[in-house]
Amino acid sequence: MFGLPLVDVVSTTIISLATLSRSQRRAAFGSIFLLNNISYLRTHLLTQPNDGVDALLSSQARELLNSNFRTAKANYMDTNLSPLLAVLAEDKDKNKSSVVKEKFTRFFDLLDELVERHAIAAVLPDDSEGEERETICQEVVLLVVPLFRGFIQRNPGKDFSRSEFV
Repeated sequence: MFGLPLVDVVSTTIISLATLSRSQRRAAFGSIFLLNNISYLRTHLLTQPNDGVDALLSSQARELLNSNFRTAKANYMDTNLSPLLAVLAEDKDKNKSSVVKEKFTRFFDLLDELVERHAIAAVLPDDSEGEERETICQEVVLLVVPLFRGFIQRNPGKDFSRSEFV
């Protein structure tokens, strides 16, 4: 019936997308590209198919799509959040006020970069119901907020900011 099994087409497409994502000059944009495109494939072939394509997909192709979506999401989180989280990590110089203030400033600079990056490159723009995007937002909050809170608690009495929000 088909000259090439559909799982091979899906696999080749995923490999091509991964190669294209690695060719980006900035890895963070590449991870967004890969996540968006794997999500698009997964949505249109598995979760919301419109041409009966899902009936043609083998369980191997389905697992390949789901597995690569999870991997792309993890790569996105790692690439975009690791620098931010690394700043909040505990270190031996935690009592030095200048180091603490520098880390605090660096955290907000990186957070500004992250916001700017996401203003340029939308994450999961094809997520019509917003479920996957909301899941990622919740995961980001679960990663960042406890570390930020711990950073503030480890450094009591430091004058981080005059802002009422801190």
